[in-house]
Amino acid sequence: MAIRRANKADSKEIHFILNNTMELRDYGGREEYPSRWVNAIIKDKKNNLILVNNDKNEMRGFLIAHLLNSIKDAILNHLFVKEKYRNKGVAKELMKEYESYLIKNKFYFNLLFANKNNVSAKQFFESRGFKRGEDFSMYYKEMNN
Repeated sequence: MAIRRANKADSKEIHFILNNTMELRDYGGREEYPSRWVNAIIKDKKNNLILVNNDKNEMRGFLIAHLLNSIKDAILNHLFVKEKYRNKGVAKELMKEYESYLIKNKFYFNLLFANKNNVSAKQFFESRGFKRGEDFSMYYKEMNN
């Protein structure tokens, strides 16, 4: 398994997965992540870390994090592993590389959100030392669409 930063060639597959995997969707079933968003976060390496787990030129999974460099906090936005590669260490390797990056770059806080119905994700994050915060409702408003 090789872990690397995402590049432009990965954008189409990441875009497809984000918009066609129900466990990654939150906003009523429409296309949540336009291709412009995926391309922008891949390009902006200062404020985003997108890691890809590849083996023999096949993407096994990816991780998307937003880096709040001015305050040295990070938000893990997505961790995804293709179903046929789950429970084979792919997520652990992505998290290990991600957390190593945060430690090396002296980040203080790592925040993430998990869908309340995604029991396996919640168990995975708790097993990695994440503490569960309080429940809340997420609200959103589309702007400039």
